[in-house]
Parts: sequence; structure tokens; C-alpha cells
Amino acid sequence: MKNIISLLVSVMMLALPNVSYASIQVVPWVKIGTFGAGWYSAQFSITPATGSVYNPDGCKLSDLYVIDPSLGGANIFSSALITAYSLGHQVQLTIAGCFNDRPSIIGVAVRPS
Repeated sequence: MKNIISLLVSVMMLALPNVSYASIQVVPWVKIGTFGAGWYSAQFSITPATGSVYNPDGCKLSDLYVIDPSLGGANIFSSALITAYSLGHQVQLTIAGCFNDRPSIIGVAVRPS
């Protein structure tokens, strides 16, 4: 499993040249508490049901995670998160950088609870 995560992070590093690689963080598995979208952009956001929001880049706000709608995988990330929420599954997020002053999701993994 660690090899798969390492490979995923390596692929994301190539796809996201403007992200500082030292700031990429894979957070622990968690269920989604809430999700939302909108507020002046196609931004999608989630909060974990338990635990805190990891903020490896010191974004101004750390109350939720967001997906930058300009990312190539934004629609897939959002779909995976909605599905996980609907089915009560756990997610593991890969976080790097900030978008709209909040930690940005650059990768999503889903597993049954």
C-alpha cells in the first residue's frame, strides 16, 4: 500500500510543477463530515468528521479542505468525495499548497469503512 501511495505522490509531483514538493502531505484516513461547493467559483470543499484539517503550507484558513477547480482531476476528486460521503466510506487526502487561502486537495483515495 505504501508503494502505491508513493507512486501516486510521484505522479502528482510531475503533474503539479508549481507546488512545492516538500509541502505534499498525505493525511490519515477519515470520514467526511460535510461538503460544499460554490461561493464565487466552482470550488468544492470538505471537512473531516473527526480530527483537524492538516495545513502543511500554513494557509491563512484551516477550517476545511478545498479543490482548485482548475486542476485537471478536480471533477474526479469531487465525484470520489461525494461518493465516499454518500456511502459512508473513508477517504485519504493528499494536500499541497493553498487555494482561496485554504489547504488544497491534490489527490483522493477511497476505501470502504
